[in-house]
Amino acid sequence: MPTLGGTRAGYLAFVIVGLMVATFYQTGVGRMMGAVRQEQLTGTFEALLITPTALTTLQLGLVIYALIHIPVRALLFLGLAVGLFGIDLHWAGMGAAFLVILALLPFIWGVAAALTAVVVTYRQATQLIAIANFALVMGSGTYFPLSLFPRWVSAAARLNPLALALDGVRGVLIGGERWYTIVPEIRLILIISLFVWVFGVLAFRMALERERRAGTLGLY
Repeated sequence: MPTLGGTRAGYLAFVIVGLMVATFYQTGVGRMMGAVRQEQLTGTFEALLITPTALTTLQLGLVIYALIHIPVRALLFLGLAVGLFGIDLHWAGMGAAFLVILALLPFIWGVAAALTAVVVTYRQATQLIAIANFALVMGSGTYFPLSLFPRWVSAAARLNPLALALDGVRGVLIGGERWYTIVPEIRLILIISLFVWVFGVLAFRMALERERRAGTLGLY
């Protein structure tokens, strides 16, 4: 197990904090894709798009419940883990952990928008997307330290915002690191996340325009 801030992490604390961060990613991505797919299946997707609602507002509306619900559930999850298993966490680091999650949100939004574009275009792509998401979460070090993976996985994780977020949150909650020690990670997460966000939003817009031109928005 890795040493964080001079403290060797126990596996239970390592994986529970990892699951908390990964849940933000998985739920945010799955919520947007699931909502769009549901609108397609019920035949209301085209009607939704002709309303005078900006695409950015529409995308945010699809995930806003998750953004409010997940932090509450995550805190309850951590509280139960500490109460039942006696995990020692540095609660003073919750503020810094929140900043890391906040920096990760554009990445989650961008990935969700890009994958939703795939759903809009190909409809029956949810299983392949689920496999890709699982690979991303697994390769980010959610369940096991990256040192156990092949070197190319660890190398790729250096530019993976989810892996960077996991390191930062674990550092402050398990290792008791100060907030300023994770500023470089937050900065890198923000830079990559903004690029992914722009790509995802553009991909979603292009997918919608393609479907409008083809006249297939109402097909599922």
